[in-house]
Amino acid sequence: MSRDGTPLMQQYRDIKSRHQEAILMFRMGDFYEMFFEDAEVASRVLGLTLTSRNNGGASDVPLAGVPVRAVSDYLRRLVQHGFRVVICEQVEDPKLAKGIVRREVVETITPGAAFADDMLDVTRNNFLCAVHRDADTIGIAAADVSTGVFHLVVSPARDAGAALARFAPSEVLVARESSMVGASATLQADGALVTERDGWEFDPALAREELARHFGVHSLEGFGVGGDADAAVGAGGALLRYVRELQPSGLPHLSRPTLERAGGVMPLDEMTRRNLELVESLRGESDHPNGRAAAERAGTLLGVLDRTQTPMGARLLRQWLLAPLLDRGAIDARLDAVGALVHDSLARGALREALDGVRDVERLGSKAAAGRATPRELGALGSSLAQLPRVAAAFAHLADYGLLGTIAGRWDPCADLSEAIASTLVDRPPVAIGDEDVIRPGVDADLDALRALRDGGRDAIANIQAAERERTGIGSLKVGYNRVFGYYIEITNANRHLIPDDYQRRQTLTGAERYVTPALKEYEEKVLTATEQIESRERELFEQVRTSAGGEIRRLQEVATLVAQLDVLGTLAEVAATERYVRPDITDGFDLDIVGGRHPVVERMMPRDKFIPNDVQLTEAARMVILTGPNMAGKSTILRQIGLIVLIAQVGSFVPATRATIGIVDRIFTRVGASDNLVRGQSTFMVEMAETSAILHTATPRSLVLLDEIGRGTSTYDGVSIAWAVSEHLHDRTGAKTVFATHYHELTQLSQELAAVRNFKVAVREVGEQVLFLHRLQAGGADRSYGIEVGRLAGLPATVIDRARAVLKLLEGEQLVAGLNPQLGVGRKEADGGVAQLSLFVAAPHPVVERLKSIDANQLTPLDALRLLDELARTAREA
Repeated sequence: MSRDGTPLMQQYRDIKSRHQEAILMFRMGDFYEMFFEDAEVASRVLGLTLTSRNNGGASDVPLAGVPVRAVSDYLRRLVQHGFRVVICEQVEDPKLAKGIVRREVVETITPGAAFADDMLDVTRNNFLCAVHRDADTIGIAAADVSTGVFHLVVSPARDAGAALARFAPSEVLVARESSMVGASATLQADGALVTERDGWEFDPALAREELARHFGVHSLEGFGVGGDADAAVGAGGALLRYVRELQPSGLPHLSRPTLERAGGVMPLDEMTRRNLELVESLRGESDHPNGRAAAERAGTLLGVLDRTQTPMGARLLRQWLLAPLLDRGAIDARLDAVGALVHDSLARGALREALDGVRDVERLGSKAAAGRATPRELGALGSSLAQLPRVAAAFAHLADYGLLGTIAGRWDPCADLSEAIASTLVDRPPVAIGDEDVIRPGVDADLDALRALRDGGRDAIANIQAAERERTGIGSLKVGYNRVFGYYIEITNANRHLIPDDYQRRQTLTGAERYVTPALKEYEEKVLTATEQIESRERELFEQVRTSAGGEIRRLQEVATLVAQLDVLGTLAEVAATERYVRPDITDGFDLDIVGGRHPVVERMMPRDKFIPNDVQLTEAARMVILTGPNMAGKSTILRQIGLIVLIAQVGSFVPATRATIGIVDRIFTRVGASDNLVRGQSTFMVEMAETSAILHTATPRSLVLLDEIGRGTSTYDGVSIAWAVSEHLHDRTGAKTVFATHYHELTQLSQELAAVRNFKVAVREVGEQVLFLHRLQAGGADRSYGIEVGRLAGLPATVIDRARAVLKLLEGEQLVAGLNPQLGVGRKEADGGVAQLSLFVAAPHPVVERLKSIDANQLTPLDALRLLDELARTAREA
């Protein structure tokens, strides 16, 4: 005996040595077993009972196992906890094995590489990304192994975070000792598993060869991937190599890469996605797998717009929202298609009804190509393809409208694939072969003959029973079957004297005996052999049709893409028609003009027609708005409303407004609300300043900047100074369209200093000591914030409210702080222990004036008057 124990444990140790960083599930009969540290981790994470196995050595081996039939749930839980799991299967029949059964690793499952439905969210892609930096360029490769989607992205390094965040990856590959490793903490904080790989795997030259070989082409130039995409190619090569390690059987469904260069879509950074609540609510959890989609999307733009009928459409809508377009022609192509469906309600209804019968062609096709599709899944693929003629007929007469024409030109009904599947499989295939019939009668003559033998059992049993009754003269003789003893003849004890000599006793019961005969054994052997042969033949025929369908994966992926686009266009049209959205006028100019704009999410949470619409206009001559108004008046809602309307328009959708002219913006920046980031060691104010800094360094004259309460996380004096300087920078140096909501009413003086600044306020009406919020945008600046009234609405005690009002009146009657003149002193007065609210831009009293106020002229002599005059003159000169 070796020191490694039994031959089985030697086999385990050998396989485990090649997968040190993963949990190894080792197939043993009907269980997957885990040993040593893996067993201890699984026991702790999955709540399994930790046992032990004697390995022939001096000590027992920790052991934990899960049934093969229930492994999916355990896999899902391990992967959700961030573990890699290696599946090691028995690859030969234990009955035929000479010694230890041969085992091989067939798959490694990670958060970014999962096929099983219960590990995936049907409404979003599960991206595995690789990131590679080359000088000032970032290359990103993003693949979803469940659908075969494969993207290459080239981005400026400054936009790396926004470009990567768009994919919301479950796992990210980075090179060891590269500049990207420093981003690991950020990526992990965002929910992604970070996997470090050797740096040579990201080499662009090796990657080009690897990718070209995989896709069977001489050069990547045919995909539009030139030398300017080296960073993305390097990332793509590393990703492909990694996935091949995880899936030894290969990736026949991985689609040819699509290259995206900077300037095609609008980068959306984390704070903009979060603040505008595009796909996750500020009140929800992080937008990460898996299974929390419904809860997360409530109160989001995605939740409002998503009326898709297919899983592919739901995933594409999410991608569109996170990647608004920058090309006016592409935007108008989508708007033309949406408009045609808005105005043709019959076509829209027919299209959506036809799409309702289409299942997840993208993932079902990928499973077929990878040899993973079950009979039921292949049947679903066939029935979905059978719907395509209805889908095409619904929009055929609209083929002249924008993107609908492009879709019609590329349409493939896949009739041959649909017919092949439908003519081979039964109408309702089972989940697994052997459960029920999979192949239709009439497809295969040998299979039909075997079924006739199996299904003719009742007649055969009846014939055997009648013959034996006649032969023995026992009228109560019965022929039966059970799983333990097979077929048998049952005779009561009262008739034992009539039993023939060739009967062989099989089981004794109370009051009866069970027997078999040579003829019954022969029949049983035929039936059982037929059942095994039926399963074997069905598996062979099923794999033939599955392989045939999987071989057409490129066609399936193409039609899935077209169906997804139709679904999204139909959804946007449905929302536009039911929610009274209008088509925006998209221009390449600067101006932004929104008439009767509404917040798409907030208005859905209110009774119909209760939301107060507002107008916003930004031009080069009036490109900055200082927005003031009370707490709860709706300033933040207006900010988000502007950003959402612009974003929705550039996605290619109608917008919630009466009329809208949208000059295309290259970026939308938002700084709304206060939050800290304890994971990254940043305070609320630090987060605010970091986000503001990113805006000032990145925004261009074509950007839209939406700021809310810059500087409120520090002292008022510092806060106003920062807010003032930020406003000047955006006005003078950046020149971007800007809306700045603030409670620093001093900022309204910017309109007197800066030519393109305009003041607006959210109107209120005072009724006695109460305030009515009108939520209406008006020209001019507000002079009060009504914070005490908001405190009253929040339920502060009446004594606190009364005291606050008294202190406020006292403070409003005092000049508390000097203005910007550095030669003036800073006055500060406290009343009844209250700390005065600082107020800038109010000059401290001049010392000459104060001196004059203290003089009683009636008490001065002529000489005293001359001396006083000389003193005041000196004081004035010094001041």
